[in-house]
Amino acid sequence: MYRGMATSDHNTGPDTKEMGYTSGTSNDSLVKAVYERPTGLAGLYSHPITQVTMLGFVCFMCPGLFNALNGLGAGGQVDSATSANANAALYSTFAVSAFFAGSINNKLGSRLTLLLGSTGYALYIGSYLAMNIHPNAGAFVIAAGAILGICAGLLWTAQGSLMLAYPTEIQKGRFISIFWSIFNLGGVVGAAVSLGLNFHSEANAVGNGTYIAFLVLTLIGVIIPLFMVSPDKMIRTDGTRVTTPRHPSWKVELYGLYVSLKTDPMIILLFPMFFASNWFYTWQFNNYNGAIFNIRTRSLNNLVYWMSQIAGSVIIGFVLDSKKLGRRARAFSGWTILFAMVWIVHIWAFFYQRYITHLSALRLTSMVADQEIKSRDYTRASVLKLDFTDSSYPAKVWLYIFCGTLDAMWQITVYWIMGAMSNDPKKLAYFTGFYKSIQSAGAAGVWRADAVKLPFMNIFLSTWVLLVAGLIFALPMIHLRVKETTDLEDETIYEINDYHVLASSSSAMDSEQEHKNIVRLPPNYLPNPPPAAPSYDNFRDKQTPIIIDNGSTNFRWGFGSSTEPFTNLNTVAKHKERKTNKPLLLFGDAIDAESGARSQAKTPWEGDVLLNFDALENALDYAFIHLGIDTPTVDHPVLMTERLCSPLHSRSLTSELMFELYGVPSLAYSVDGIMSFYQNHQPPANQPFSANGVVVSFNTASTSVIPILRGKGILSLAKRIPWGPSQASDYILKLIQLKYPNFPTRVTTPQTNWMLHNFCEVATDFPALLKRLQDPLKLRESEVVVQFPFTLPVAEEKTEEELARIAEKRKEQGRKLQEIAAKNRIEKLQKKENDYQALMNLRDSKGTEPRKEWISRLQSEGLDDEAALDSLIKKLETDLKRARKKEAGEADDEPLQEPSFPLLDVPDAELDEEGLKEKKKQKLMKANVDARARARKEKEREREEKEREDRREEEEREADLGGWSRKLRQEQEALISKIKDRARRKAALNDRKSAAAQARMKNIASLAADDRVPKAKKRKGNDEDRFGADDADWQIYRKINTAAPSSDEEDDLAQLQVVEQKLLTYDPTFTNQHTHASLASQRSALISAFRPVYEEGDVEGSTRIHLSTERWRVCEAFFSPGMAGVDSAGLGEVIQNLIPSFIEPRSRPGTLDYPEDRRQCIQNIFLTGSASRFPGLPERLHSILQSLLPPGSPINIVRAENPSLDAWKGMAAFSRTPEFARVGVTRAEYDEYGPERIKKWWGGNWNAATIPLSASSARNGDKMEVD
Repeated sequence: MYRGMATSDHNTGPDTKEMGYTSGTSNDSLVKAVYERPTGLAGLYSHPITQVTMLGFVCFMCPGLFNALNGLGAGGQVDSATSANANAALYSTFAVSAFFAGSINNKLGSRLTLLLGSTGYALYIGSYLAMNIHPNAGAFVIAAGAILGICAGLLWTAQGSLMLAYPTEIQKGRFISIFWSIFNLGGVVGAAVSLGLNFHSEANAVGNGTYIAFLVLTLIGVIIPLFMVSPDKMIRTDGTRVTTPRHPSWKVELYGLYVSLKTDPMIILLFPMFFASNWFYTWQFNNYNGAIFNIRTRSLNNLVYWMSQIAGSVIIGFVLDSKKLGRRARAFSGWTILFAMVWIVHIWAFFYQRYITHLSALRLTSMVADQEIKSRDYTRASVLKLDFTDSSYPAKVWLYIFCGTLDAMWQITVYWIMGAMSNDPKKLAYFTGFYKSIQSAGAAGVWRADAVKLPFMNIFLSTWVLLVAGLIFALPMIHLRVKETTDLEDETIYEINDYHVLASSSSAMDSEQEHKNIVRLPPNYLPNPPPAAPSYDNFRDKQTPIIIDNGSTNFRWGFGSSTEPFTNLNTVAKHKERKTNKPLLLFGDAIDAESGARSQAKTPWEGDVLLNFDALENALDYAFIHLGIDTPTVDHPVLMTERLCSPLHSRSLTSELMFELYGVPSLAYSVDGIMSFYQNHQPPANQPFSANGVVVSFNTASTSVIPILRGKGILSLAKRIPWGPSQASDYILKLIQLKYPNFPTRVTTPQTNWMLHNFCEVATDFPALLKRLQDPLKLRESEVVVQFPFTLPVAEEKTEEELARIAEKRKEQGRKLQEIAAKNRIEKLQKKENDYQALMNLRDSKGTEPRKEWISRLQSEGLDDEAALDSLIKKLETDLKRARKKEAGEADDEPLQEPSFPLLDVPDAELDEEGLKEKKKQKLMKANVDARARARKEKEREREEKEREDRREEEEREADLGGWSRKLRQEQEALISKIKDRARRKAALNDRKSAAAQARMKNIASLAADDRVPKAKKRKGNDEDRFGADDADWQIYRKINTAAPSSDEEDDLAQLQVVEQKLLTYDPTFTNQHTHASLASQRSALISAFRPVYEEGDVEGSTRIHLSTERWRVCEAFFSPGMAGVDSAGLGEVIQNLIPSFIEPRSRPGTLDYPEDRRQCIQNIFLTGSASRFPGLPERLHSILQSLLPPGSPINIVRAENPSLDAWKGMAAFSRTPEFARVGVTRAEYDEYGPERIKKWWGGNWNAATIPLSASSARNGDKMEVD
C-alpha cells in the first residue's frame, strides 16, 4: 500500500510575518498577489475541491483497487507465495525509483506523471487475470509488481505535489481528509465488487470476472488525469495562484537527505515508525484474512476493512485539526490514540493467532459440526476456510475492523507529525523521501518473509513489536519538535541545486587524461595477392571431398585433406577496367584494389537468407578455379554449410547449381555451429560422436542456440535471435552518428566493424556498470578514443620583416582613410558655406526684385515661403558654427541661443493670415522647446537620484559588504531565473502541441477576429484598425512576437550586467565563473566526460570519437535486443526458456529423456563465431546460468579454439570419416527426390529433432532416410 501525501498545521507566529518570511507554496497567507476566481461552471470545475476530488478518484480507481485486491489476501489466489513475491518486488523497486520520481515529475509535469503512474496498476491487475487463465504466469505477476513499484513512485510523487499545492494553510486538514476518504472508498468499492461477484462462490480464489471488473475500473482511473485542470491555471479559494512545488533531482534529493540528517538528526527517531507503517499489511491481509476465511468472506472482510479506514481517517483528522486544542495537545492526543489502538488490536489478535499456522489454516473450524457441514453441502476441504455464516465470525470481523481503523490513523498521524515539524517544503520533501524509502524497504522485507513461509506467529509478533517501538521512539521527537508555532531557525536547510553535484567543465580536465587510450584507425593497404593454388594432380580422380563454408562475411573453401582453408570476403563486383574498358569480375579482397568497384559490390546473402545466386555462382567459380580444378565437371563430393532452418528455396537453387552446373557426384549440407562443436569434441577413432552441450553460434546476421544431445542437434528446441555482428556494427554506427552529428569525416561500416571487434565488451551486470560510470572520472578512464585521419591546415610563418611591412601597410591605409575622411568633411563644409551664401543673397535680393519674381526664385530653390527660408538659413548657421569649432578642436559646450517667439503674445485680431500661420508654427516650436526643457530637467533629476542611490549603496557596501553582496546575488539569481523562464517559454513555442504555442495561436486568432470595430463599418470597408489603442494590446504583441527580443528581456539583461559588474568590482568571492554567461555555458561534468568538447580550430581533437558507454551498450543488445529496436527475446531469455527442457522431469511435455545426458548438456555451453571473442561474454553467461540452474550445478562455458575456422575444420575432419559417404545426396537421389531434399544426419538441418530408437544402426547407415 502506498501513501504519498503530506499535511501539517503550519501555524506561523506574528514575528515570522513581520519579517516577510516565506517558504514557497507552504505558507500561503504570506503570498500578496490575489487573483479573481472564475465563476459559473468553469469556476466549479477548476475549484480546488473539485480537483482534489478528481485526484482522489484517480487513487480510488488505481491504488484503492490495488488495496482491495491485496486485502483479499494473496491477491485473491489460493497460494500466497506469488502475491508475496510480487509485493516484495513492488516495494523493492518503489524504494529505489522513488528517488527518481521527483526529477521525472519536474520534467513531465504533475498531470502527465500521474497518468504514467496510474498505468502500472492496470498492468498489475491484468497480470492476476493472466495468472487465473494461465496458472504458470507467476513470473509475469512478479514482473508486473516490479513495474508497479516504479509507476507507484510516479503516481504518489505527482499526488504529493498536487496535494501540497491545492489547499490553503487552513484547508490542509480538510483536503487531506477528503482525499483520504475518496481514496479509501476505492478499497470499499473494490471489496463490494468482489463480494458481489463471489457471494455464491465456495472456492478459495476469485474468478476471472472479479479481475475483469477491477481492470475496467482501473482503466477508468488511468483516463481521469487527462481531464484534470492544469495546476498553473488554478486559483485557490483565498485568491492566491496554485503553484506546484518543484521536486529536487535525484542527486539533489540524496544529498538533501544527507543534509537533513546532518541538520536535523532527530528525524532518525521517526524511522522505526516509518519502517512499521506498511509492515502490518502482510499479517492483516495474508496471515489473517487470507489464511482464515474463504473467498466470499474475505471479500466481505475487505469491504468492512476499507469502510473502517474511512471512519478512522475522519476521526483522527478531527482530532489532529481540532481548533479547541493546541498543536502539542493534538500531537499527544493522536499518539495516545495510536498507542491504545495498537495494544487493543494485537492483544485481541493474539488469542486467535495461536491457532493459525501454515500447516493448519484454521483449527477453530473444527468447532463447525458435521451436520452443519452437510446442511450447507460443504466438503471438509472447503471448511478449512471460515465462512461469515459461522458462529465465531462476528468476533473475528470486528478485530479486522479495528485493524483498518488503526491503519488509517497510523498513516495520517505520521504525515501530520512530519508536517508539524517544518513549514519548509524542501525539508518536507526530504522527510517524505525518508518515509517512502524506509516504509517500502520494510514492506519488501516482510512480504519476502511471508513468501518463504515464515511462521504466522513470527510475522504477527514482529508487527506488534515494531508498532510499539515506533511509537515509543517517536514520543521524544514529538515532545521536542512539535511546538505551537514553527520557529524560523527550524526552517533552515541548505539551498541545494545541481551545481553542487557537478564537477568542473571539460576545460579543467587533465591533459594527460586527454591523451590516454587513443588508438588510430588502421591504414588502408592494398590486398595481398591470393596464395598459389595447390597442384590439382594430387587430387585428380581421388574423390577428395571439397569443404565450403558459405558464410555471410567470409567464404572459406578447400579440400577435406587440408588443415587450413582458403578464406576471402564473400563479395563479388563487376567492374570495367579503365584503360582497356574490359569487364572484370572481382572477388573478395580484390574489390578494394579498385575504388570504383566498391560501390558495385554485392554478396550472396540478404541478412541471414541466401538469395543472390549470381554472386554465389561467381564465388563458387573462384573457389573451384583457385583449387586448380581443370575438368569439365567437379568430380568431388561437396560438404557445404547452410543456415539453421534454411528456406527450401535457397537450398533448392544451391543444389541446382551444384548438380546441374558443376556436376558434383554428391552434396551434403551441415550447420556450421554443430560442426564447430564437433571439431572441439571429436570422438576417438572408430567411436560415434556422442557429446552433449548447448551451442551458441554467432553468425553475421543472427545468433543461434542449438542443444546437442548425444551428438545430435536437437533442432526442435533450437532458437535463433535476429541480431548478430552486422546489426551490432550498424548499431554502433548509429550511436556514433547520434553522438557526433557534425563529424568532419565519414564513418564507414568497415570502420565500425573494426571498432566492434576490437573495443566492445560484454558487461556482466550492465545496470551496475552504468551506475559505476556515472562518475565522470571513471567514465573517462574506461573510454577508448579513436583518432581518425586529419590534415593540419598549413600556416604560413612570416618573418619579422614581413610582419613589420604588413603593419606599416595597415598604418598607411589608415592614414589614407583619415585623409579621405578629412577631405570629405572639407568638401561638405564648403558646400554648406556656398549654400548658406546663396540663401543669404536670395534673402537680401527681396527688396531689390519684384515680389512675384522673388517668390518664383524662392520656389525654384524648393522653399514654400520666407519662413522656410529663414529656418533653413538658421539651420545652416548652426551647422557651420559646429563644424568650424570641431575643425578647430574646440568643445561645443556653449549653450545655443534661446529661441524667441514674439507672435505668441500678439492677439489674433492684429494678425493677418500669414501672421496667424506663423503664430501657430511658433506655438508648436514653443511646445517642443518646453518638452525638451522638461526632458533635460527629468534627466537632471534622474542623474541626481542616481548619484544619491550610488552614495546610499556605497554607504551600505562600506557598512556591511556581506549583506550588500547577498542582496545583489539574490537579485542576480532572480534575474537569471526570469531569463531562464523566458527561454523555456520560447522553447515551448517551438512545439506546436505545447500549451504556450496553443495560447499564442489563440491570441493571433482573437486579433484576427477583432470585434472592436462595428460590423457595419467593416462591411463598408472604412473600418479603422484600433490595435495599440489599449496598452493590453502590446502585452499580447509581446506574447505572439517570438522572433524579436522583448524590451523586458533587454532590460533584464542590461540590469543583470550592471549587477554582475558591481559584484565583480567589489565582491572578491564573485568571479567570472559565477556570471550568467559562464553558468549558461557550463556543461555537466558527466556530459563533458561523455563527449569532450575541443577548442575551436583543434583539428586533431575534432576528428576523435570517444567510445565510452557504447563499448558495452552495443554488446548488451545481444541480451536485450529491444534497446536497439529489435522485437526479439535476448540471449539470456532464450537460454532461460531452454533450461526447463533439460532440468525438469520427463513428465513435462516437450522435455527430453536421458536425465544424465540432459544435465551434461545444459552444463556445457559452447561458444563459436566471431562475436564469441567479445570479452566478458563467458562471465555474463555464467552469471545467467548460475541464477537459473539448481544451486551447486557445475557450469562449463567453453569458447571454440578458433571460432572463425573451427566450423570448416570440423567439416573437413568429418569428411575424412566413413560416415561422410552416407550423408550426402547423390545425383540419382537428386533426380528422384528433387533439389530441396537432404538426408537426416546429426550435423544437418532436419525436421524431426528426436533421437531415433536405433541410433546406432542409423549411424551405421541402416536407417538413413531422405527427408
